[in-house]
Order: sequence, then structure tokens, then C-alpha cells
Amino acid sequence: MHLNPARKGLVKRAEEWPWSSYNNFALDKEQVERCHMQIDYVYLPESYRV
Repeated sequence: MHLNPARKGLVKRAEEWPWSSYNNFALDKEQVERCHMQIDYVYLPESYRV
């Protein structure tokens, strides 16, 4: 899903597509911060998981 814009030739690299959440999952913290669309993360305690 994240790579679809690049696969369809809309951009050369997935991180260039401004409406993609691709950059939110990057390992590079600066790349995540540059992302136009930020995803909120919820961290649940271990005791909450089944």
C-alpha cells in the first residue's frame, strides 16, 4: 500500500508522495518529522494485551 504511488509511476520514490503514511514508518527520525501527515501512536501497557 505504501509503495503504490511509486509502483504506478506517480513519483519515483514512495517517500515523495505527500499524502502517504510511508514516511511515518521510516527508521530515520528526521524523515518521520518531515512527513506531511502524522500518525498518532497509542502505546498500550503489556497487561492490556491478550
